[in-house]
Amino acid sequence: MFKKIAIAYDESPASEHALATAISLAASLGSTLRIVTVIEPQPGYVNMSLAIDPTLPARLQDERRERLKQIQALAIRHAADSGVAADGVLIDGPEVETILATVNAYNAELLVIGLAQHHGEYFSTLHRIAMQIPCPVLAVH
Repeated sequence: MFKKIAIAYDESPASEHALATAISLAASLGSTLRIVTVIEPQPGYVNMSLAIDPTLPARLQDERRERLKQIQALAIRHAADSGVAADGVLIDGPEVETILATVNAYNAELLVIGLAQHHGEYFSTLHRIAMQIPCPVLAVH
């Protein structure tokens, strides 16, 4: 049970707690770990900068992608240091839909996700994922 664990991982403190929990659980169960990081579309107001600097939205997205690659590489290294085989995927798309598709494609038996407040509401992302995902979800705060 739980031989394939996925974690939704980003730059949030809640995500760091979830990573530590996922690595600990994977180490104790002999599981593999897939670290899923979503690059969400930029807010619409970023495109308003096109009038001033046409390259700014693309540069901002490229900088974000590089930063997320770096934190994902650190997470994979942290898992390896704990004896856990891990890989990472960095995918563009809407948060919930992209997490669901990636976890399903991996055939994860458990999703670990940080319980964080987004946009003034607790549970919004977690609830939307939990209602659609075929595997158990472990929420960590």
